[in-house]
Amino acid sequence: MLEAFAAARGQEKLRDEIEQLLTQAEQYQTQLLQPPGDNAYETYQQVLTLDAENDRAQQGLARIIDTYQQQAEALRDQGQWQDSLAKIDEILQVFPDNAEMQSLRKRCKTPSMLLKTKRNCSKRSPNFWHRRNTIASKVN
Repeated sequence: MLEAFAAARGQEKLRDEIEQLLTQAEQYQTQLLQPPGDNAYETYQQVLTLDAENDRAQQGLARIIDTYQQQAEALRDQGQWQDSLAKIDEILQVFPDNAEMQSLRKRCKTPSMLLKTKRNCSKRSPNFWHRRNTIASKVN
C-alpha cells in the first residue's frame, strides 16, 4: 500500500513538472530557439525526455517549425532571399530531417544564387564585357 502511494505521488510530481515546463515553453513566444538554455525548443525537448508521447510538446515543436516556415516564406516573398535562407538554416540545425524546410531551402537557394551571380556580373567592368563579347564572336 505504501509503495502504491509513493508511486502515485511520484507520478503526480512528474505530471506537475511536465505541466510547469509546458507552461514555460508556451510563454516563449519570441524565444523559439534562442537564447540557449532558455527557449521553447529546449523546454519542449525536456518535456519529451520525461514523457516521449506528450502531445502538447510535440504540437509545440510543430508550431516552431510552422513559425519559421512562415517567416522564411514571408522573407522570400519580399525578395529577401538571403534572410529567408538564414531563417531556414537556423531551423534545419535543430530539425535537419524536416522535408518541408529542406524543400523550401532548395526553392529559395536557386533564386538567391541567380541574384548573387547577377550582382557579381553587374560589378564587372565594361572592359570585361567587351573582351568577353569579342572572344565570343571569334568563337562563333
